[in-house]
Order: sequence, then C-alpha cells, then structure tokens
Amino acid sequence: MKELEKSCKEFGESRTSVMDDCNELRTTLMEVEKSRLDIRRELNDYKINNSSLENKLKSKDNELQDVKRRLEVIKNERNSLKDSLESSSKSLTQLKDMNTNLTQRNKQLMAQMSFSENERREFEKQLSFSSTAITDRENN
Repeated sequence: MKELEKSCKEFGESRTSVMDDCNELRTTLMEVEKSRLDIRRELNDYKINNSSLENKLKSKDNELQDVKRRLEVIKNERNSLKDSLESSSKSLTQLKDMNTNLTQRNKQLMAQMSFSENERREFEKQLSFSSTAITDRENN
C-alpha cells in the first residue's frame, strides 16, 4: 500500500507539475498570440503607410513628367527664339552693311553734286561773261 500511496503521491505531483507546465504554456501561447496580433497590426500599418507612400510617389512622378514636358516646351521656345535672334542678327548685320554702303554712296553723290554745282556756277559765270561780251560788242 505504501507503494500505491507513493505512486499516487508521485502521480499527484506529476499531475501538478504537468498542470503548471500547461498553464505556463498557455500563458506563453497567449503572449505569442498577442505578439502575433501586434505584429499583424504593425504589418497592416506598414502596408497602409506603404500604399500612401506609393500614391505620393506616383503623384510626384506625374508632377515630374509634367515638369519635364513643360521644360521641353520651354527648350523648344528657347531654340525658336535663339534661331529668330540669329536670323535677326544676320538681318541687322545686312542692314548695317546696307546702311554703310548707302552712306558711302550718299557721300559720293553729295560730292558729285557739289562738284556739278561748282561746274554749273562756273559755266553760268562763263556764260554771263560771254553774254556780257556779246552785248558789249553789239552795243559798240
């Protein structure tokens, strides 16, 4: 009987030990489950944050594409203005050359006109002297 009592006592102690282990495992399992839920919540928060960041990134990409398009338009306008400026510069150079040529031609014509005017006056003087001489001869 002593053995039976001893066996019962050992069984009771083993049972208590197993129950304590089970309770400890339940506590650990609950902590693990809570930790798992916390991790899931955190993961969901990260997913939401990631989705928000992806949307912001898409928005910024769209803005960047828009800026690139506007920059391309501005570059084209700049090139057009540059071409126009070069053309205007060439035209201005041509006009300056023409002005220089016309100024020189004007000076030549003014000199020629002055020379011709002097010749005309000289001719008028000679004509006047000739007329006076003819009139004097006729009167004598």
